[in-house]
Amino acid sequence: MTSDAMDTRVAARASKKQADAEFYDCELNRLYELFSEVCDRTSSEYRCEAARMIVVAAAVFDRDSKTIPSRAKHAIRLLKEAIFMLDPKVSA
Repeated sequence: MTSDAMDTRVAARASKKQADAEFYDCELNRLYELFSEVCDRTSSEYRCEAARMIVVAAAVFDRDSKTIPSRAKHAIRLLKEAIFMLDPKVSA
């Protein structure tokens, strides 16, 4: 493999990582906002409290995703679960 091909692959990989990081950041922000809206509409305080605990776990993964990008996927999954717990009809 030539040096030019290797440079192209490295650049493409870096570009994909950057695009993925931007996508996950945008998705996490959207889900945090959606969770807040759904939590405000929920009448069950017990469900809200349990969902908030899940969101705290998601926040840990979100913070870790700054150094370990794959953790963002786990944060997104947890946020979707918390939203589903509060309102299964909401499309997260």
